[in-house]
Amino acid sequence: MEFATRALELGREISSLGATDNIVNICNFYYFYEGIGEVVQSREFLRQFKELSKVDDFQHLEYIAKAELAVCISKLGPFCATKAIEMFRESVDKMSTFVDCWQFYFALTLRRKTHLLAIQNRSDAELVSKDREAFDILMEVIEKTSSKALKARSFTEVGVIVYNNRDEYKNMNYMEFFEKAIAVNPKSIHALQRYGQHLRYQKNYPLSIEMLEKSLNIRETPTAYHHLGLTYHNMVVQEHIKKKKENLSNRKNMRRQKSFDVRKPNRKENCKKQIEETTQDLGQIRAKMKAVRYVAQYPGDGRLLIAEQNLEKALFMDASFDKARYDLGLVQRMLGKGNEALKNFRDITNSYKGKSSNQILLLFAYEQQAFCRLDFFKTSKSEKDIINAVDAFNRALDILSLYIDVLPELKNVSSCIEILEEKMNEYECLYSGEGRKDFARLYEKSRQYKKAYELYATCEPKTAAVYQKMVENLKADGDYESAIGILNKLITDKDSNIPSRKFLFRMYMDGALQSLQNRNFEETKMRFLQCRKCIPAWEMRTENCCGEDNMLDFHILHICEESCPLAEKLLHVLSQSNFIKWNVTKNVDDCIPGHTITKYLKDVIKRAKFILLFYHEKQLDCDDNNGEFLKMEHENLSINKEKDVLNIILGDAEQPSTLHPTLVLPNDFATAKADDKEDQKMHAFDGRLTMDILMKTFALQESKKITDVSS
Repeated sequence: MEFATRALELGREISSLGATDNIVNICNFYYFYEGIGEVVQSREFLRQFKELSKVDDFQHLEYIAKAELAVCISKLGPFCATKAIEMFRESVDKMSTFVDCWQFYFALTLRRKTHLLAIQNRSDAELVSKDREAFDILMEVIEKTSSKALKARSFTEVGVIVYNNRDEYKNMNYMEFFEKAIAVNPKSIHALQRYGQHLRYQKNYPLSIEMLEKSLNIRETPTAYHHLGLTYHNMVVQEHIKKKKENLSNRKNMRRQKSFDVRKPNRKENCKKQIEETTQDLGQIRAKMKAVRYVAQYPGDGRLLIAEQNLEKALFMDASFDKARYDLGLVQRMLGKGNEALKNFRDITNSYKGKSSNQILLLFAYEQQAFCRLDFFKTSKSEKDIINAVDAFNRALDILSLYIDVLPELKNVSSCIEILEEKMNEYECLYSGEGRKDFARLYEKSRQYKKAYELYATCEPKTAAVYQKMVENLKADGDYESAIGILNKLITDKDSNIPSRKFLFRMYMDGALQSLQNRNFEETKMRFLQCRKCIPAWEMRTENCCGEDNMLDFHILHICEESCPLAEKLLHVLSQSNFIKWNVTKNVDDCIPGHTITKYLKDVIKRAKFILLFYHEKQLDCDDNNGEFLKMEHENLSINKEKDVLNIILGDAEQPSTLHPTLVLPNDFATAKADDKEDQKMHAFDGRLTMDILMKTFALQESKKITDVSS
């Protein structure tokens, strides 16, 4: 209420309508007074709103309100950027006049949406570093705005965009935009901070410190302290890299001299080989320097202590600044303060429980916890440290696995697996008993299914759960043949550790789908037969069958004339299938002349494993001699829980939603043919129908089993 009142006062100073044209403020007052039970005041603001809605420019006022809300939403983090952009397009884009402030925030939100941390799905991943629209809007703001502060901020954001898209803007120097921003507004803390940050990227540390300290002299902010701390930290890291390069150069000269002395005839060839090896080694070391895993140890270094102080000041001003907390943990690792670093990394992961933003930072924080634990293990040799490290790696890969399918390149971000593989012999507890399963799960999360399978295959004893994991990893790797081969061997050997019937059915069905897509019809047929054996109705078929007459799979009931093309086609496909030849009867077609139709129907329905009730759009218009009896059978079967009934419905039939379970046939079912000329006998349409029927009948009997247990 206090802030709303202040907004009202400010509105009176700038509005010709006495601050009664601000929709957001009017609505706020309405809800505030309603919330505290002041009905008279709340109704007064509701009256104001209704009066305001009658003015000619009300739509423009709505655009303003929506733009204000969009700015607020844009500041809630990268995962809210999509909603903010939608609201900007519904307001700012539709305003007849150019409004530089909202245009700027619109562009800023577009730029943030293209950041790695904003990725939520594949379409977001395609936007990374593609912010041409933001660039164009900012250039328009720079051209039209009269505000020096806004112009400076726009120059700054353009500089960031050019830096992030250096390949696209090759002819532009991103540093010039920061310099222009400072020239326009020398006291712009945003421009000074960004300039100082990018000077650090260019390793111009003295000037970076100067710019950041200027920003702090104008106003102390957590961001400036954070960047100043990172500048001092990077000075130490860069010096460390320089020493490594010098050592490498000395080693290179020694190897070159040695090669000249030993192999004079091949001097040129050997020299070239040494240079290539040296370049490769140098690249590997540089990569290791940049990796989050590697932290050089410099206890007591003065610059690191200054970095630590600045990062602590940033956190003192903003306790939720987890990026600064993460960098503080890295600095403390370099200072040898492992316990303090671990606490900071754990504070990050604890603070993000239940949140969805900044998952990449959360991933790195879990990794750093694991690295700290591994550092502790070097001195303690405690198995507990290794177990805790694996747990942290597991949590890191939980996050990474969410992103790999969206952005496959992120698979190489985490070094969890690489480190544990390197330490295979040292950490024996990881490769015995449950440790092997834990490590196999790490492979699964990083999408290395073949390695996961190999680890599960060495687990002893092998339980049904282990076999299931082996099969799942082979399936995920696309090797259905090996996966199904394992299941078939277990069944042949009558192994007690066979996975559940549901798992077997799903695996055989997935394999059949793959074979059908590859047009391998013989393999599809074999896997369909394996699926049928998983359904209780057909599980003991061969043992229980005394003859063809007793092996009735389906009986079709439908209220339609005998020449119905839909029923005839269904009967033909089922009885003449190239995958599974079903024994099928329909209505009273097979009733011997002279026998009672009623008795025949009751007998055939009793023998059939499943009843198929056939519905279609012409059902009410059809005429058949036994219509009344069949209607009665429909009603009886619908409530008879002892008989498995499957409803077959044509695609556009308007039938009650109570029909369950149902199989919806395509609209062109009666005229459906082979997919191509080569598959006249064994075509995909037949296979898809067989697949649907198997899945529906399995689901029908599984649901019935659950119902029986409940009752």
